Amino acid sequence: MSPLYEHLNQPEGHWLRDSMLLLILFGFLFLAGLGSAPLIDPDEGRYAEIPREMLVRGDFVTPTLNYVKYFEKPPLLYWVNAGSMALFGQNEFAARLPSALSGLFTVLLTYLAGRRLFSRRIALIGALILGSCAAFLLQSRIILTDMLLTLCLSAALFSFLLAVRSSLRFRPDHSGRARRRLRCDDQGHPVHHGRRARLREAVPEGRPARRVGGGQGAGTQRQDRIAAQGQVAHLARRRRADPVQLLHLVRHAGCQALWRDG
Repeated sequence: MSPLYEHLNQPEGHWLRDSMLLLILFGFLFLAGLGSAPLIDPDEGRYAEIPREMLVRGDFVTPTLNYVKYFEKPPLLYWVNAGSMALFGQNEFAARLPSALSGLFTVLLTYLAGRRLFSRRIALIGALILGSCAAFLLQSRIILTDMLLTLCLSAALFSFLLAVRSSLRFRPDHSGRARRRLRCDDQGHPVHHGRRARLREAVPEGRPARRVGGGQGAGTQRQDRIAAQGQVAHLARRRRADPVQLLHLVRHAGCQALWRDG
């Protein structure tokens, strides 16, 4: 049995040791020979020239391409590329380094989030699969906005899932008192009390839904929103809540507020 297989199947392992192993393994793939090839036109030349002109002009607010104002893309990539060029010089390695680090940190982020959401074995397998994808690796080694966007979106999505999963069963309100635990019926659906219960009983169930706009059906829209929030809260309080189910519920929670039983 190979040492790699034994390492993957260990139930426990320090997250820092696993992170260092991933950084060493994929750091070589993502960073080796990064500046050996010339820039590829037109994308790499464009995204390297804009931060170079920022450094020359000393203006990091207005991006320019060939000294003509260029507002086609968000400036975050230009800023990190300009910082890299200021540290390592105006060369291919410095221009490609932020994209390569974005891909590398996305792999590491996938492992850390997967370890919290699932298990150590699933987290390692997920990070290995992502880091070994040819398209992901190649796009990380060229200057594009895609890798930096992927890193930011992955961090936002994983942060949301971790925040929902780690939500407490008792949340203190503004007065410092603990709220009552969410009660569920025999089918596992949340049971509302007081005003929420009256809102749920105001509209009969089992009728087809149709879309409404304006101020019509405001009470029903609020009832649908409360019901969707109750489902998300109930699923989040389960010990082994499924992140995929959480994503589907959150995606539909906003849509349900625009629909009512007609």
